[in-house]
Amino acid sequence: MKAAPSISIITTAYNIEKYLPECLNSILNQTYRDFELILLDDGSTDRSGAICDEYAKKDPRIHVIHQKNKGVSDSWNEAMRHVKGEYTGFVDGDDLIHPRMYELLFRAIQDTGCEVAYCDYEKFSEVKDADLFQDKQADQENRRDLIYISTNELEKNISFPSVWRGLYKTELIRNIRFLSGRNNQDFLWSTCVLLQTKRVARVNKVLYGWRKRQGSETEVAIRYRMLDYLVAKRLTVETIKESAPEWTVPYTVAMFASCLNASGRLPQLSDSFEREKYQKEINKALSYFSQISISDILKDPYSKRRRKLIAVIGKISFPLACSLKKNFLKIVDR
Repeated sequence: MKAAPSISIITTAYNIEKYLPECLNSILNQTYRDFELILLDDGSTDRSGAICDEYAKKDPRIHVIHQKNKGVSDSWNEAMRHVKGEYTGFVDGDDLIHPRMYELLFRAIQDTGCEVAYCDYEKFSEVKDADLFQDKQADQENRRDLIYISTNELEKNISFPSVWRGLYKTELIRNIRFLSGRNNQDFLWSTCVLLQTKRVARVNKVLYGWRKRQGSETEVAIRYRMLDYLVAKRLTVETIKESAPEWTVPYTVAMFASCLNASGRLPQLSDSFEREKYQKEINKALSYFSQISISDILKDPYSKRRRKLIAVIGKISFPLACSLKKNFLKIVDR
C-alpha cells in the first residue's frame, strides 16, 4: 500500500482558465515533492475543469474533484474530506507560490515542533511581475528567518494570516470548517486555528504571490463580500469572547471598522431587502461594540491608533464616525 503523502495541497478553481496553468505549474515545481494536490473544480463554465483533468493525467499526485458551483468555502470544506497528508496547505487557483514554499514551511514545523507555519506574501497584478520573487529566492536561510509566535499574541490575527499563507497539521484543522456559503471566511477560520494551537512558526520570507485581478467581481458581488466579512468578524468576536475573553476589545474594535465600511455601502443598495439584511448585521455587530467602554478602547495596546480614534468617536456618535471614516480617515481591515 502506498504511504500517505506528508502534505496535501488544496487548490480550487472556478472560471480561471487564464491563470490556472501558471498556478498549477508553480505547485508542481515545488522542491518538496512528497505531496498530493487535491484539485477541486467548483462548477466552472470555462475550460478550468478540463485543465484540471489534463494535469491529472500528467501527474499521479493530482486528484480532481468536480462539483456544482458552491463557492470557495464549501469547496475547501469538500476538499478537506479527501485529505490524506499529515499537513495541509491551501493555494488559490489564480495565485502563485515560490518553488521552495512548502519545503521551508515544512522545515519550520519540523524544526520547531509547531503545528502551524506561515510565510509572507506579496500582491501582484494580473500579469506576473518580473520581480515577484526576485531577491526573495530563499536560497539561503538562517534562524533569524523563523519567528515563533505564541497564541498569547492573538493580536497578530487582528489583520489575520490568510489561510493560503500557511501549512497546518491536518489533525488540528480537520474539524474547523469554513463558513458555508460565505466569502471572507479566513478571519474566523484563522482565529479558530490560533485558539487551538500552542505555538506558530513564521517563515520571514515572501513565498506566496497573491494575484489581484481587476474587475474580477461585479459591484453586487463586492457588496455581498463586505456583508460576509462583517458576519465573519461578528462570529469571530463571539468566539473570542467565549474562548479568549482577554482579546475581546481589539477584535471588537476591528469589527467596528468593518461596520463603518458596511455602512458606507448602504446608500449604494437599491434593493430594500438587501439593505435590510445589511442593516440587521450592522446592528448585531454594534450590539457587541456597545459592550466595551471608551476606557477599554484607550487602554487596548493592540489596536492601531487610527482605529482606536474612530472607535472612540463611534462610542459618541456612529454617524460622525462614518463621516470621518469616509472623508478623513483611511481604515484598512485586511
